[in-house]
This record gives sequence, structure tokens and C-alpha cells, in this order.
Amino acid sequence: MVSDQSGLPGKPSFVVDRSRLQLMLGAPFALLLGASLVSWPWRSLGLPGIVGTLTPPAVVLLAVVALGGVYAVRRGLPVGLMTWLPAGQGAIFLLTTGFLGESAGNLTSAIVVVSAYILLFIMALVVSVMVSSAGFGWGIAFMSFFVLTQVTRFPVFGAVEGRTIENAELLTLAAASVAVVEVLVIAWLARRLVEAADDQTTGVVFSLVAVTFAHGILTGWEEPIVSGTLTLVNYASLAGVWLAATSLQLAVAFVFIRIRRSWFQEPAWAEPQPDADVNAFETKGVEATIMDLPAKPMPRRQRPRRPRRK
Repeated sequence: MVSDQSGLPGKPSFVVDRSRLQLMLGAPFALLLGASLVSWPWRSLGLPGIVGTLTPPAVVLLAVVALGGVYAVRRGLPVGLMTWLPAGQGAIFLLTTGFLGESAGNLTSAIVVVSAYILLFIMALVVSVMVSSAGFGWGIAFMSFFVLTQVTRFPVFGAVEGRTIENAELLTLAAASVAVVEVLVIAWLARRLVEAADDQTTGVVFSLVAVTFAHGILTGWEEPIVSGTLTLVNYASLAGVWLAATSLQLAVAFVFIRIRRSWFQEPAWAEPQPDADVNAFETKGVEATIMDLPAKPMPRRQRPRRPRRK
């Protein structure tokens, strides 16, 4: 048992160093985006070493993020590293789709891609249910971070095989700009989530979910331009597919988190102390894990008893 700064026993001391918090939370998404940015000139110039849609620098950056996710797990998923695990899972998927980029339309490749995403989604779902012990919003936020790893990927219109696209570099610049803005918003929301008080996390989580849905609307024009079939119908169709897929993933996470929080009682130390006036995020260090966050215990459901006969 440990005590916090107020001397109350039974409540673990978990801490976050605010001077490094923004950098630590935004770094994995920045590296994922960097993998796409360095691939842009490499693919446009046709430099050697390209496999599928991946370039050697992109492979290195994606591997760093994947290893960072493993490191975060080994450390018990500290609060300051909470974005590394979903980003690492997303990096594995980006590596898979990147290596199979030249096999687009192949049935075997499509099965491999779908299977890989389903497997990674199940892993992300398990973790989101686990971290929901710190609060319902934390589980939804984790799943949102996993889905949002897709925002770091954008097409290089000048490297499309078989056809030439007018103003390809300007279109790529526009797609990259959208990705940069989205990553900045994600990093900002991640820090707000970590620093928010218990009664203020709901708004941050809703904002994160809104950004997740908005990605499909902001980028629905990219794939039709690549395939040369840009119409309002195709744009609406792709945007609708993203919204439907995102809704399904978040809904699955929502249901399992509700089941977990309804049937499993939180540990006794998680009950907030009424006379404790300590902000747990204002102390030093980054060793606190999400599992250590205080959460209101959920009572077990009990079956109704039948009335006794007199």
C-alpha cells in the first residue's frame, strides 16, 4: 500500500511530468505521419527500395512505433505512454497494407488485410476493456486512438501506376495537410484527456469520437481521385463506409466496456476519498499506469430474490 501527498493510505501514487507530456503523447502519431511524409518524395522520384507502397525510411519509423507499443506494454501502459500501444497496433497494420500495396484487388491480399485488421481490432478491444477500469471514457478513447492511426496515411497522387493525375503534387499536399491537422488535434485531445478532472473527461472523449468520424468526411475524396472515379456518389459512398465501420468498432467497444463495468467490481482503493484535495497529475514522473487511475467502483448485479411464502 502507498499513500498520496495528503497522507491517505490505500490510494496509489501515480504521476505525470507535464513538461514532457505533450511530446510523449503525440510522438507515436507524429512518427506514423512521418512515415507517410518521407515516402512522398521517395515514391514520387521512384527511388530504389520501394516494396509495395513502403519505403525504407517508412519501414524504420513504423517499426519504431511498433516497438514503442511493446515497450509501453512492458511498462504496464503508463499514462504518459497511453497512445503508444494503439499507435503500435496501427503501425503493424500499416506495415501489412503497405507491403501488399501492389497487390490491390487481389483476393488473397484482401483476405490477409481484413484478417490482420480483425486480429488487431480484437487486441485493441481487449485493452480498451481493461483500461476502462479507470473510467468508461478511457476505454472508448483507447479504441478511438486505434482507429485514428489511419489518419496518418495519405496517397501520393504522383506515384499512381498506370495513369497521370493533374496537379498531383498539390493534391498530395492537400491530403498531407489534412493529416497534419488531424494529428495535431489528436495530440492535443490526448493531453486534455490525461490532464482533465474526473468530471471533465466526457467532453474530451466526445471530441475524440467526433474527430474519428470526421476523418471519413475530410478524406473521402482521396481514393476516388486515385481510381479516377471522383463523383459525389463515390465520395458519399466512401465517407459512409468509414462512418459505418467506425460506428461498428466503437459500438462493439461500448458494449463490452458496459458489460465489464456492470459485472465486475472495481478494487476498493479505486473509491475516491471525499477529503482528498490532490491533483494526481501535478506531481512528478511518468510511472503511473492507466490501471492506477481512481475510478468509482461499480456494484455487482444481484439476482432478485423470490418472496417467501407465509
